[in-house]
Amino acid sequence: MDDHPVNREVLIRQLAILGIDSDSAVDGAEALSMWQSGDYALVLADVHMPRIDGYELTRQIRAIEAHSGAARTPIVAVTANVLKGEEQRCLSLGMDAYLSKPIGIDRLQVTLERWLSIRAEPAQGEAADAPAASDVLDRSILGSWLGDDAAAVRSLLQKFRDAAIDAELQVADASRRGDLAALTAAAHKLKGAAAAVGAISVGHRADSLEAAAKAGDWSRCRLELGPLAADIRRVIVEIDAQARAPH
Repeated sequence: MDDHPVNREVLIRQLAILGIDSDSAVDGAEALSMWQSGDYALVLADVHMPRIDGYELTRQIRAIEAHSGAARTPIVAVTANVLKGEEQRCLSLGMDAYLSKPIGIDRLQVTLERWLSIRAEPAQGEAADAPAASDVLDRSILGSWLGDDAAAVRSLLQKFRDAAIDAELQVADASRRGDLAALTAAAHKLKGAAAAVGAISVGHRADSLEAAAKAGDWSRCRLELGPLAADIRRVIVEIDAQARAPH
């Protein structure tokens, strides 16, 4: 979290608007203690917190995870430092994303939805931008190839589910390492698999990410990561629902 009370309050209110419950810490030492005793889905860390800064907080969290075998907690750097190379420094130290202040709520949302389900309500008069069910998974695609063989359809969807999870991990790893070639390859592979099973929205997002990576546009790549992750989660929910349905 942020060491300035006003900045903390702004961020807490933004998170509340996005439907995310949060706790705040006044410094890095308190943040580390809270992380160790809690069950947090994500950490927002100001890189210049007192006592323990965001860099050291990340080092200690990653060391504890490695020693204990605990699942990796996403850590997002928050900083006013816009010096060249700062983002890559954060990623190389084990952070997963980077936000520069002031943080717009739209940028906050597309960053956090890589890992969190955002429950924000659209503003009055606005339409929600989540894809329609037919865009999440167009069942006619596999149906046109496999006819009425429901078992075969379910089997292929389960394989895509596993492949999509693996692709998301590859994308995240390539992003952390700053490897545009690996990011392009992972996005391209996911795009092809999505097209094969009718995961329309995932395919579109993967295509946009691939294009941005090919162009060397890291800013665009970062903006695509959150929506892609959110669309993958929606497809997984749809596939899991179909697997539970009576056959």
